[in-house]
Amino acid sequence: MLSVFFVLAGASLDLLTLQTIGVLGSCYIGFRCLGKIVGGYFGGKIGKCAPKINRWLGLAMLPHAGAALGMALVAANYFPQYGEVLLSVVICATIIFEVLGPLFTKLALERADKPQQDEPQD
Repeated sequence: MLSVFFVLAGASLDLLTLQTIGVLGSCYIGFRCLGKIVGGYFGGKIGKCAPKINRWLGLAMLPHAGAALGMALVAANYFPQYGEVLLSVVICATIIFEVLGPLFTKLALERADKPQQDEPQD
């Protein structure tokens, strides 16, 4: 069932639209990364996590999932005048984040697990 959802979302992608949304798509990706990293850092601070966890938490949350596609499809139905651009940006970002996101998550998990110089080892 989930495969059908992604196939239908991908079928609505207009590749010609991607040429016109470069700045918008870049802003979406950049601000999403910034929001995840800053939000993860301050969320970790509020939750009193170890500093090394705070530093890498946002990077570990970068993968994009089907929820964003679902919300984009709903928003495209409510705002049909923006639907094509909205879906193109979100689908393109989802592809980028699903390819690169797991690599960043792996990096963050590896770095958060390494002991710091001033941290006592068990």
